[in-house]
Amino acid sequence: MATLDDILTAQKNGVIGINNISKINGYLGGQITSATIPYSAGTTAIYSGAGRLVNYVVTVPGTTISVTGASWSAGTATISHSGTTFAIGSVVTVTGISPTGYNGTYAITNSSSGQIQYAIAANPGVYSSGGSLQVNGAIYNAPTSASVLITPNNILVSVPAAIGVVPVGVHFSNGLVVTPGLGQSLNITYSVD
Repeated sequence: MATLDDILTAQKNGVIGINNISKINGYLGGQITSATIPYSAGTTAIYSGAGRLVNYVVTVPGTTISVTGASWSAGTATISHSGTTFAIGSVVTVTGISPTGYNGTYAITNSSSGQIQYAIAANPGVYSSGGSLQVNGAIYNAPTSASVLITPNNILVSVPAAIGVVPVGVHFSNGLVVTPGLGQSLNITYSVD
């Protein structure tokens, strides 16, 4: 037979459980999903203020473009490519270049038609051949598109090229700004504090 202490403990645990469920439902309820943001929209402010990035959905996958050359000077790699201008701060994944020191994932620090630049400390050597790049999307903790800074601290998540729903669950304090990757379209789901 249960004692009075057992009954009171069970009742207390039930109340704690109910309180925890309501906290979880606070994040599940009241979510907002953005309209589809195509690559052509460029850097787009979604929300200004604090909240939680719940997930993002890549509805149209990204594309890759060919690298036609690479060079390095004073801590900056310059990659020539067959594409267009990309948003500064976008995340690029470079693969297949020889020498391999150019390959990796970086934030774009400068972009013009047919060229991008990113920081790379050591000289990777003289470009010899190959390469492709994928400009990934990024979701930033920033109140406006003009305030997106070129720092890794400002990027909440890098959005890879593949189609799919990606749960995130990350808190943001300033707002949400989205830059879809090359050819991508995205939807963003978030809740506000």
